[in-house]
Amino acid sequence: MKKRRVTAKDVAELAGVSQSTVSMILNNYKHITFSDETKVRVLEACDRLGYRTLGSGRLNSMAGRLLLVVYPSFHNTLYLNMISGIQQRADELGYSVLTMCTERKEEQEADIVRICREFQVSGVLVVYQPDNVSAMQLLSMEVPVVQLYDKATTMGVNTMELDNFKIGWLIAEHLIGLGHRYIAHISKPLLQTQPARARRIEGLRGYMQECGLDPDRYLRVCTVETEHLEGNEGLEAYATGHLLAGHLVDTDAPVTAIAATNDMVAYGVLDALLERGKRVPQDYSVCGCDNLIYSSFQRIALTTVEPYTRQKALDSVDLLIGKIRARDSEGGADAPVSITRIEYTPRLIPRRSTGRCPERRG
Repeated sequence: MKKRRVTAKDVAELAGVSQSTVSMILNNYKHITFSDETKVRVLEACDRLGYRTLGSGRLNSMAGRLLLVVYPSFHNTLYLNMISGIQQRADELGYSVLTMCTERKEEQEADIVRICREFQVSGVLVVYQPDNVSAMQLLSMEVPVVQLYDKATTMGVNTMELDNFKIGWLIAEHLIGLGHRYIAHISKPLLQTQPARARRIEGLRGYMQECGLDPDRYLRVCTVETEHLEGNEGLEAYATGHLLAGHLVDTDAPVTAIAATNDMVAYGVLDALLERGKRVPQDYSVCGCDNLIYSSFQRIALTTVEPYTRQKALDSVDLLIGKIRARDSEGGADAPVSITRIEYTPRLIPRRSTGRCPERRG
């Protein structure tokens, strides 16, 4: 006997809402809002019943060979490197790439579903953790999605993960091994929506504790907020590093090493130190993360962490297209659902920006 097709009415009955509410939530109406509790009930009902919105099978047809890459910022070269790798691999496999910069705005993230429908997108790559969780849940109902960000931040989605706790651990191991004790970690704001930053600090603290060093004494976590530098909110990465490193030097903070949350922040740190006549690494050691191409330039020579961005980008396209093809060949909306999680182990790359701890007060 042929299985009865699940309808929006079935979803409404299970969720305890009206059919029109189901329709408005699934179609992501901009000017009508519902509580998060209602959205979750509707999305969970869809998941339990295996309901897919009308047209989702068409969107995933192999006739539409278009991938969407969603990224948060124009300013960090890391994302451009990822997009370049994605573009290369997609082109090799016969797909085109559409990119969308959300600037981490929830209303922009809510538009992703509409864009996928209008452009008949086959699959989506998200290279950061979005704030709009309900939009991401709805998106995963429509098309295969692969997300590339911190380890264990989200369950139930295809992810290419990086262990940011390990990154912090590696940096602390390197700097403490060089004799440094007083370390500053410079970062953009530590928001709940961006757990990778907090995980790196946890890694730094964890290694310090392993060595018998009290992180509350020896680790200074520096953001515009923690340093009370009012009027400087919303700075981009380079400007953040430049401002906070300058503040540390100007206030004669007892630190000998600076761990920047990424290479772009580290470049700002290096320039602030240079402008104040400080030598790297004789006066301060500086470490970044991302291993951007500029970090290997001889005039910069930044010690950093390799997150395998390029390989992760290439592999993410292979994974996404595999999901698209599996869903298409195994029955569209009725295809069995599987979740793939791939983790990359980061590697520290020592260069000339870090050296033995100088004799300083502390």
